[in-house]
Amino acid sequence: ADEAAAAAAAAAAADPLGEDDALLREAQRKAERAAYAQREAADEKRVALLEGRCMRWEDRRSSFLRAQERDLEWDDLLPNRPTGSAGNQGYKYLIEERLGALPEGGRVEGGFMYAEGTGLANDDEVQDEYERATEQVEELRRQRLELLRREEEERQRRAAEERRRREEEERERRLREQQEARERIKAYLEDLKRSRREEAENEAMAREEAQQRGLEAAARAAEVAEAQAALEQVRRERARVEARRRAEAAARAQREREQEERRAMGLEDALSAGCEAAAAALAR
Repeated sequence: ADEAAAAAAAAAAADPLGEDDALLREAQRKAERAAYAQREAADEKRVALLEGRCMRWEDRRSSFLRAQERDLEWDDLLPNRPTGSAGNQGYKYLIEERLGALPEGGRVEGGFMYAEGTGLANDDEVQDEYERATEQVEELRRQRLELLRREEEERQRRAAEERRRREEEERERRLREQQEARERIKAYLEDLKRSRREEAENEAMAREEAQQRGLEAAARAAEVAEAQAALEQVRRERARVEARRRAEAAARAQREREQEERRAMGLEDALSAGCEAAAAALAR
């Protein structure tokens, strides 16, 4: 019991906030079982002592009766003691011989005189002690039965409380699980709404970016077209300038050839004239 109580105290000290209720309850149950075992052992010991006293009182009672029988020379009854009504009549005669007469309303049973329904009127200390011991044993048994009944009621009460506690814990657990499930569903719906909102925003941003890219592409295409048109214009202008330059160069070359031809023709004419003059001079 001390070890169980120490275990319960240690469990309570180690877990002051009730975080380890199972260990604490187990230690308490061990302490209760140890205390109950101690009470059982004490009751058994007390019953054994009382039963031993009763047996000793029975022995004293038998020894007392045998001594009285020997005093009255009733030794012949010792080997084969009469029982039933014959025995009661013999003991009645024995008591009348010893006491003179039975009290009014008295009776003899088992070798003892009873008056007014009790066994305490004949001043028989052995019988009185025996009856008191018997009453004590019966009282102890009644107390033990009452204790067992109370312990059974307490056990049933604790079992009912434990059952109610478990049912309450189960109900709270289910409520907690339902609440957690509702929270998870709510969080899932919130995440779904947020994801859909983000998807819509992303799609809108993608459309805007696509439109922006389209506009930028159109602007770049227009710029490229303008640049190409300007380049083509420059090329045409350069081609026209080049054609004009070539035409001017061709015309200048033509004029130069014509001048060269005219100069050659003039030289030829001069040479011919000189040759003719020389020939005429030689001829003269």
